Amino acid sequence: VALVSGTENKGIHVVANDPISLYGLNRLTATTDAYLALPVNALGMDYTIVSYTTLYANLGSSFCAVATQNGTTLTVYNHQTNSTSTINLNQGQTYYVEAPVIGEDLTGSRIQSNLPVAVFGSVEGAYIPAGCVALDHIVEQMFPRYSWGKNFITVPLAGRDASGDIFRIVAAEDGTTISINGTLTTTINTGAFYETNLTGYNSITTSKATILAQFAKSFTCSGNITGDPFMMLIPPREQFLTNYTVTTVTGFSSHWVNIVAPDYALNAIYQDGVLIPVSAFTQVGATGFYGAQRSVTAGSHT
Repeated sequence: VALVSGTENKGIHVVANDPISLYGLNRLTATTDAYLALPVNALGMDYTIVSYTTLYANLGSSFCAVATQNGTTLTVYNHQTNSTSTINLNQGQTYYVEAPVIGEDLTGSRIQSNLPVAVFGSVEGAYIPAGCVALDHIVEQMFPRYSWGKNFITVPLAGRDASGDIFRIVAAEDGTTISINGTLTTTINTGAFYETNLTGYNSITTSKATILAQFAKSFTCSGNITGDPFMMLIPPREQFLTNYTVTTVTGFSSHWVNIVAPDYALNAIYQDGVLIPVSAFTQVGATGFYGAQRSVTAGSHT
């Protein structure tokens, strides 16, 4: 059941006896997106929202917080209205805000809490970028600020044309400089974002910790090939791991995994137990990092 504005009892608590990967999937024909659900021990108490601009009335830029414990107090700064409110929640309760007017954008809003919460940024129906068709629901669970980083490598989305993807970089602190492929691009302040279209493989570095989102474009702006907007967060180099288990679901035309790795890890990366050849990777400038697009079947992969 879809969230509506305000406080509701719509939180879902999943417990397993062994470690699992958990995804939330909004599956609706021609408007599907998903997010990786963060485990409770990875949640935080300070978040800044990444969303996208409302470009269709009443299908707006949105955010949501879910309480993990009774007695949770949220301090919510709405970047669009420049207002702050205090919200009290108990375990499993949700607080949802949507900006329904065309041109509004909740990116840069901040949610702080006295206890760990799960936070989501979304758009009920997004054209990306403006002027492109068609629209999709987009959603991601936000990384808490403590997990943000300064060094990012991006890989283009497969199955589309070569016109690139849309990226948003959001700052936590004033005076955050952004460099793309070694060139200083801009400086932004707390809660502000920089949006750009990037083609190919890229390096993004920031002087202070930031959060980076990559957006797939709408159909008419990505070569009129299968696919419409979705949103994903790009983990910084500071959060890289050595083992991942991911899954895709049936019913889609193709399935892809993007991999970023430092040069010293090449020739030692395995996909489902089979060595990925070095030739599958593309060097990213002079960064010492490489990226790869891997076609996979529907289902689970390690």
